[in-house]
Amino acid sequence: MYITEPDEIIFASGLSAAREGRYKDAYAMWLPLAINDHRLAQRNIGCLFYLGLGVARDLREAADWMARAASRGQEEDPVAVFRRIDHLEAVGKHGAVFSWAAA
Repeated sequence: MYITEPDEIIFASGLSAAREGRYKDAYAMWLPLAINDHRLAQRNIGCLFYLGLGVARDLREAADWMARAASRGQEEDPVAVFRRIDHLEAVGKHGAVFSWAAA
């Protein structure tokens, strides 16, 4: 998939929303990108489902989105991503997930 500048603007807007705790807004912005194979949006949608932020917690859905991201070249193993999320959650910093999820 070819990522356009407007896609990146939408993605960045989703990051801002997530960092502000507006997870439903982030989901709404990232979902169309994720459906169209934007790997970082796919990873972030997976994070939302894993944590149950803005969506009902659904580990199967989280794993599916992470697998899609991995098939698009996401370098980090989904299990490693979930472990990192668990660590951030344990120290009360789940919002920090979206700081590294932009890379």
